[in-house]
Amino acid sequence: MNKRGDLEISLNLLIDIILLAVVILIFAQAVVSVSTNTDFLKRFSAKNVALMTDTAYTSPYPLEVMYKEKTYGFTYDFNEESVDVIEGAERTKYEIIRDTKKDLSMRTIAPVEIDGEKIVPILLVTDTNSLVPVSALPKED
Repeated sequence: MNKRGDLEISLNLLIDIILLAVVILIFAQAVVSVSTNTDFLKRFSAKNVALMTDTAYTSPYPLEVMYKEKTYGFTYDFNEESVDVIEGAERTKYEIIRDTKKDLSMRTIAPVEIDGEKIVPILLVTDTNSLVPVSALPKED
């Protein structure tokens, strides 16, 4: 039996196990950090609602767009340049592409509690010359 070969295999295995443990710990810490931080969710939500607003702007016909994504209880502020997502004192904004032929009704839509969960029912209503974001409960499919 070759003792030197056995020792080398044992050291390589030990090094592999230590490296794997370090990688798992770093990954676990990153997952916990992302899951407890709402900055990513606010940026995603601001971009998503702004893109929905841009989509409603481009419609030449009357249109109603219901935003059915999970909104995590944020408050949404629609203004001429952007959609802002507000949580407490923090505000995350994402610019929209303004259509000068359509008026945007500037308003704030706050969360509503339904079945113990805070949601923000956003309905974008457009016609040939205006876009109005309103708070509306989703219809049952």
